[in-house]
Amino acid sequence: MVHDIFAELNRTFITPIDREDISKLACSLDDILDNLEAVAERLVLYQIKKPPIYMLDFASTLQKTTQNVHGGISF
Repeated sequence: MVHDIFAELNRTFITPIDREDISKLACSLDDILDNLEAVAERLVLYQIKKPPIYMLDFASTLQKTTQNVHGGISF
């Protein structure tokens, strides 16, 4: 996805947001997704069947945040 964003940035002459800001946002979102994937892999690796309540609360917060980010960057 990040590669696609950079490719689109290179094709677009004028962007609604500064190119640098788009680049930072894309890289930050990629880092977040990489970390979430690492957590998911560890849940499987350590065979966590039922996560502690604080993990469920954190997952709920992540879901709400993801919805807000999606709403902010959707066209």
